[in-house]
Amino acid sequence: MSGVSIRQLRKVYPNGHVAIDSLDLDIGNGEFLVLLGPSGCGKSTTLFTIAGLEEPTAGQIQFDGEPVEHLPPHMRDVAVVFQSYALYPHMTVYDNMAFGLKMRKTPKPEIDRRVKEMAETLGISDYLKRKPRQLSGGQRQRVALGRALVRRPKVFLLDEPLSNLDAKLRMQMRLEIKKLHTTFGITFVYVTHDQVEAMSLGDRIVVMDKGRIQQLGAARDLYTRPATRFVGAFIGSPSMNFVHGRVRNENGRYVFYGEGCRVYLKNAFVPKGLGADVVMAVRPEDVRLSADRHGEDGAGVLRGAIDIIEDLGPEKHIVVRLDERTFLVRADSGSTPVSGAPVTLTLPGQKLHWFCADDGARLSTPFDERGDAAMKPVLQATNQA
Repeated sequence: MSGVSIRQLRKVYPNGHVAIDSLDLDIGNGEFLVLLGPSGCGKSTTLFTIAGLEEPTAGQIQFDGEPVEHLPPHMRDVAVVFQSYALYPHMTVYDNMAFGLKMRKTPKPEIDRRVKEMAETLGISDYLKRKPRQLSGGQRQRVALGRALVRRPKVFLLDEPLSNLDAKLRMQMRLEIKKLHTTFGITFVYVTHDQVEAMSLGDRIVVMDKGRIQQLGAARDLYTRPATRFVGAFIGSPSMNFVHGRVRNENGRYVFYGEGCRVYLKNAFVPKGLGADVVMAVRPEDVRLSADRHGEDGAGVLRGAIDIIEDLGPEKHIVVRLDERTFLVRADSGSTPVSGAPVTLTLPGQKLHWFCADDGARLSTPFDERGDAAMKPVLQATNQA
């Protein structure tokens, strides 16, 4: 296994499209790193550049401190699993898994031992004599994983490997991939647009957009402290509620004036950059919904009515319509909302996120700097803007 270091990586296609823009990234030896982002963000191009399947326009790629960007794919000692499986249809499962070892002139007894051991690990020993067309999608994916891992590569690269599987099988394969990483300890780089895959698999996650890294960190850090509005919107399902507006100081009292609402803030939760255009954000599960018109602990509240209810079994997604906008609330399965019923919303101050309206960067507050999680909710709020 190898650590991977990327410096100032850039990929520009002949039509001028910048797929990767000055990317710097260090991947630890034996780490499971996930590249996450929407289609066209540059994550697969980054993976293919590491593999040698794409030639970088500029920059350096190192495996354990040794430059490899000038080496062809077969000399980098990497293995790639593609979305399409890319199995040889005329070969048996055994021959598919053995092919790479044969090309490396591995002795036949060693090939046989490795293939059978890997088949046993992946639960496909009974299928070694079958052709790919005789297998299910999940079985084909196991063969693709086995064919790559049986070579014992230094770096294991996976490009959207589960996107062709149904939801139940994806969950099962996630568990198997995580187990494989634990078993073999190889450096994994995994590309996906699915945040559930990313958060359940990755030791760390790289969120990408437009060829750049938006944020790098553990799943919990991305969720609780998104570095940009893009990350806040992309991580978490359902997505955050966002409100554009400004914070003003009115005779020593701070007020956020937003689209269709205003929120009274305590000093501890006032974002830096007072007076500038900002975006207030709050996750649906952090919005407290109540039929009490006076809110909680004497705080003022946003007032509205329930518009739409989605009952998903373990939880409910509730759309509350205010005068000029809507808020999405995630409630537990025990709640009993009624369409059209008047409700109030309370926004806990320590759960509010603030972003610059211009570039989407996170804005800190005194609460962020102190990290005083015991501080009580901020606000009073009203939808009379």
